[in-house]
Amino acid sequence: APKFAIFSCNANIKLDDVTGKAGKVLSIASNETCLEWITVSQAQAAATGTYTAAGGGTARTVSSKLGDTISVKDFGAVGDGSTNNNTAFNNAVASISGTRGAVYIPAGNYILSAQVVVPNNTTVLFYGDGMDRTRLSINYSVSGSIYLFASDPNSCSGDNISVRDLAIVMTNAVDTTGYAAIRGVGADAEVLNVKVDGWFSNAVVLNDDGTYSGARSRVQGCRFIDVRQYGVRAINGNHAQILDNLFMGVGSSGAINLQGCCLYAQIRGNILTDSAALGGTGIQLEEVSGYAPSYVTINDNQLISTQFGIYYQGSAGTGNPLRHVTI
Repeated sequence: APKFAIFSCNANIKLDDVTGKAGKVLSIASNETCLEWITVSQAQAAATGTYTAAGGGTARTVSSKLGDTISVKDFGAVGDGSTNNNTAFNNAVASISGTRGAVYIPAGNYILSAQVVVPNNTTVLFYGDGMDRTRLSINYSVSGSIYLFASDPNSCSGDNISVRDLAIVMTNAVDTTGYAAIRGVGADAEVLNVKVDGWFSNAVVLNDDGTYSGARSRVQGCRFIDVRQYGVRAINGNHAQILDNLFMGVGSSGAINLQGCCLYAQIRGNILTDSAALGGTGIQLEEVSGYAPSYVTINDNQLISTQFGIYYQGSAGTGNPLRHVTI
């Protein structure tokens, strides 16, 4: 009969007969004095036992505890730099549709060639293990209306997307003009410690639903490199914070753009460099439909080799002009 042995630090347990044990699991018996074979279903049932945090707390089932974290790997994602992960990422997001939740993207290089759509009325945080460890390699095969992380463009009421601790790298030169790598909608959206490299259009667009709902959005500690249009664009959202980011070689439209009714924004501690060759503006304040950003604070930024440092684009004699900007 087949034989094998299990070795521990103080014992040599020999299992001489494993005939008929295929598909079973070796487990410690309930009396804790010996080992026994159990079925997979019995092992799964054991996993529905209870868990209590150290120091005392409310008992929870093990399955409930494991459900606290949703990983793209739970849905088949493989971060090997060659496997396409479109289905896995979208299925992970769909699992929290209509609720609030977080999707973990472990360290690895994940290939994506299609949009990751956040369903209507869903709040989601995508987070990785750091911009140098979790990489999303974007390989779109068609041009046009493509975001990466985005709310349903047809119905985005109540959505909120936040992203942190990962890198988004465009690996081909497909034209995505007008569409962002990250399209955050709703109040309190955050983009933290994210790198966007080589994106053909906008890197981050906040509150792109035209409802003035994008209050208190924050972009901080990010790196935007070789982005063709805007690095960060905030539209009609109050109290936006754009802090401590690096913009290098960000393109023709401007590294930072506040558009329309953006009130009480803070732009602080950013480094904006190497965009002059692309005709790029450092910070652009833009009037739209008679509304201009106001009560804006711009301080402690470094603008190096940009065509225009701070630029206002508006229409004289219409609507509400730019006012109360502190530099």
